[in-house]
Amino acid sequence: ASAPVASGSISDSVLAALTGLGWSEKVAAEALDETILAVSEADAASVPTLLRLTLAQLAPAQQGGLAR
Repeated sequence: ASAPVASGSISDSVLAALTGLGWSEKVAAEALDETILAVSEADAASVPTLLRLTLAQLAPAQQGGLAR
């Protein structure tokens, strides 16, 4: 069984947003790949939803990070 895959433009948009927020491209791409494998096809087809879910995936790695 193949996992749902976000279209290139959607994943590219999410990756650009994550790198714009300060994550390295490598870390952001790994988290994005993990998120795409874990979510429904509908969630993977929505930039805002996929971004939110990927940020949630990255959040534990940022504990003790910058205070804003």
